[in-house]
Amino acid sequence: MTIRTLAGKDHGSDENLSSDEENSALNTSHVDYPPIYRGAPLKLSESMTAILTYITKHELDGREIVDLLNLINLHCKQEENEMRTSLYLFKKYFEGNKDISIFVEVPLIPQLQRMYSQEEFYKNLSYKNNRKKQNESNIEDIYDGQVYKELEQSGFFLNPDSLNFFMMLNADGVPVFKSSKKSLWPFFFSVLELPPNLRVKKEFTLIGGPWFGGKPMVNIILGKLLSSLKIIRKGFDVTPFGSDKTSTAKGLVLAATSDLPAKAMLLGMHTHSGAYSCHICKIKGESIKIESKKKKKGKQGNIRKKVQEDGEIENKDENENQKSSSVWVFRYEKDRDLRQQKEMITFGENAQKLLVATGDEKSHVFGVKHPSILFKIMFNTVKGFGIDDLHTLYLGTIKSLVRLWFDAKHGGEPFSIRKYLPVIGPMKTYSCFHSESLNGEFLKMIHGTRYVETQLASGCFLISQLPHKLAALQNKKTKDYCFKVLHPSLKLMKNEEVCKQPLIFTVGIYKKLSACQFHVKDLVQEYQHGNSTDISTFLRLKKDRTLFACRGPSYTRCSKTNSYTCSFVHDNAVNFGAIELFLKISSITPESAKFLAIIEKANTEVLCIGDKRVPHIKTYELTGNFIAVPVENLLKLLFRVEVDDLSYVCDPV
Repeated sequence: MTIRTLAGKDHGSDENLSSDEENSALNTSHVDYPPIYRGAPLKLSESMTAILTYITKHELDGREIVDLLNLINLHCKQEENEMRTSLYLFKKYFEGNKDISIFVEVPLIPQLQRMYSQEEFYKNLSYKNNRKKQNESNIEDIYDGQVYKELEQSGFFLNPDSLNFFMMLNADGVPVFKSSKKSLWPFFFSVLELPPNLRVKKEFTLIGGPWFGGKPMVNIILGKLLSSLKIIRKGFDVTPFGSDKTSTAKGLVLAATSDLPAKAMLLGMHTHSGAYSCHICKIKGESIKIESKKKKKGKQGNIRKKVQEDGEIENKDENENQKSSSVWVFRYEKDRDLRQQKEMITFGENAQKLLVATGDEKSHVFGVKHPSILFKIMFNTVKGFGIDDLHTLYLGTIKSLVRLWFDAKHGGEPFSIRKYLPVIGPMKTYSCFHSESLNGEFLKMIHGTRYVETQLASGCFLISQLPHKLAALQNKKTKDYCFKVLHPSLKLMKNEEVCKQPLIFTVGIYKKLSACQFHVKDLVQEYQHGNSTDISTFLRLKKDRTLFACRGPSYTRCSKTNSYTCSFVHDNAVNFGAIELFLKISSITPESAKFLAIIEKANTEVLCIGDKRVPHIKTYELTGNFIAVPVENLLKLLFRVEVDDLSYVCDPV
């Protein structure tokens, strides 16, 4: 981990660190830490990871952290004690003993090398080749975009091991203290070749570094990251999962996303309320005044009564007092002039010359105020900077516009662009929800204005290393403790693993098959091995990310939630029904045990509205017929809806 100041003075810059030193500064998993005290069951690294997990979950402040550290220390032997009992020393442990600064640079290459060594990351880099599109002509992900295809056709992915990748940059500020204007600006990179659900996992999110202070000097920050990004673009060594050979991987920043104020800073442009502030076109725009009238008060409406000195009553219209404001508007122009990458660079250079010549800090060239290093980092900054959904789609104005543009009821209007739905960009690709969540993770680590650099360093550890530290823990009790603290809603009583691919395990305790349940014995005869086998029941089963449950009254919690209506495979076809019970049929050897779901089958038909079929909604009617199905054949839970005494099931989105 490299820590720098924005004034340009280096305290441990990458020019002074060898690659080995950079790796050791970032990744301390190979350090042979001592036990917290002589004879202790936990090493210092395990103890510190568990404590940080607890602090993160319960959002402890500085005083509470110190109290916790001292409480733990009270239970430890004092001989050869390695415990940290002060807030400074605790955070210093995660900082890596570097000097104080404002911008904490986290080397990108070691982060990527660690990711390539992990099975989940490496095997999912081929997602784009295996995905199933709804329609081949749709733009459903970033791979369907023009810039991505141009680079793909240029030969960027001509790598026999399919190791090359594209990245998306995200940077956004978040205020830290109410009494100060200082803000936190983490710079994140996500790998676009991963499936959407993995792109947002924090263990697969690259951290360029967090910055803390006033308004960020973006060019200095990006300048610190430029050298690493150049190396990544040319190629760097990785050892992929399952291989002992070194290969070369290449990466390129293809896209970026942020809110409008951050976008203006990253591009070196006017904010969205200034002339030529659109980063896509060169329409100047204009300021339009808006007048808002005050609200009427009381029964008298807009008449205010005032008793003058002479006792007369004066009536005054309150509407005379009006509050005016303005908004910057871009009127539609049919022959609009779009921005180009090369001219944006030229505009920035000319704006810099103009500033030097005139000294006017408000000077600009077509909205560009100064050159931006982002144009050296991204392949095509103009086309690659997306519009995110968090700051646009879910706000009132854009939400109304989207409905007008795309709702079927407006299909006949001249403003409707519903017919162009197949070529619209997918908002999830440029979403800022993920980075906003990670910003919150960083904020949890800042408890005061002192030692901010060590707090930021521990924040980097939390985001980039804590998931890997947890996975690498050897002490099972420590690992279980951290998992339960971080995931209180997932405190499942994992009983027995059924299989690994897909990951299936039983949840809860086993009970002997009761007399009132003997009717199921006839359904499971083909799975029994002799008369000596035992049959047990259990109420829940986890398959990958889905928790299946039996319907009530067997499992009373399902009286309010439906986790039993499902689809499953039977006789080489997809069927539908309700899970009545889970069974374990024991055998002489544990590996020969059978795990079954007793399901009441349902008749279903695709819903038709007029002559149109609605394939994701089906009519649903239980038949009273039960079958036994291996739990591996369960597919997914369905939404069940009751309308006018009729039942329907819907596929989850």
